[in-house]
Amino acid sequence: MSSAAPLQWMELRADKSKTELVRTSETDWLVTSQSSGTARKPIERLGGDLARATSHVKFEPNKGFPRHTHTGGEEFLVLKGTWIDDYGSFPKY
Repeated sequence: MSSAAPLQWMELRADKSKTELVRTSETDWLVTSQSSGTARKPIERLGGDLARATSHVKFEPNKGFPRHTHTGGEEFLVLKGTWIDDYGSFPKY
């Protein structure tokens, strides 16, 4: 895993008129925060720290993101374990 610096403006596979295959198995994990125990693999992004983004995110056991908001919403697909937030507890699909 490599450490991620604050994000500058980024356009990564942001053109929705194109179809692209993204092989996250071939990309490195970017450490979101050592203290929060999270890492991600960017899939799509348009913007900087506040952005429209799609990422494959990995959490260490009993770790998570600090409370935050998004103006455009947020979606989760749980592949392993359970996602817990203010709205409930959601096991893997």
